[in-house]
Amino acid sequence: MAAWSIPTSRARPRTAGSAARVVHRVARGAEAPVARIDGRPVQENLRACFGLADGERALAAVIAPDGDGTGPRACATDWALYHRTGSGPILRMGWEQVLDVHLSAVTSILTVRRAELAEPVRLALSSVAGTQPFLAAVRDRMAASTLSSRHVPMPGGTVTVLARRHPQSDRVVWHVVVPRGVDARTDGFRRDIQTAITELRIALGL
Repeated sequence: MAAWSIPTSRARPRTAGSAARVVHRVARGAEAPVARIDGRPVQENLRACFGLADGERALAAVIAPDGDGTGPRACATDWALYHRTGSGPILRMGWEQVLDVHLSAVTSILTVRRAELAEPVRLALSSVAGTQPFLAAVRDRMAASTLSSRHVPMPGGTVTVLARRHPQSDRVVWHVVVPRGVDARTDGFRRDIQTAITELRIALGL
């Protein structure tokens, strides 16, 4: 399965594990108790660990077991999904790029399908137990970035056209998800996809 992005436009604003391991949903509001990681408030710790931008807020995080030495493993913010392993590089995926997520109860691997990458990204978590708050935050942000979609039947399978909102702006990012078996090189493919995008643009008022 492949996915890619096409030129963006602007959207009108919308209204509206183990005992030692912690999966933390970051509390909101000044009256909420202040949880701490390594002696520091959660927001301060996660901002330092993942290099969060000014104005970006952590919503949930997966914390490594005490003594693991790696600190927070993954973090969901209002703008993106982050993952790190020990002192290795930090992987950042904006919500407008995240197409799907799946957590294996057997391997504790979070599989993330990301636009423009043929192979999914696999994030190793400590365990599956207690990850519901983190997964709920991930799925909530994915849903919030999704404006609309259209399924387009093609010879060999069904192509999905997605309109996603960039969380830091009003830009709309378009993705075309093509399953194996569909030939994206034909004139008919290009014509049908362009028709679907045009119809979505009209429906969204773009």
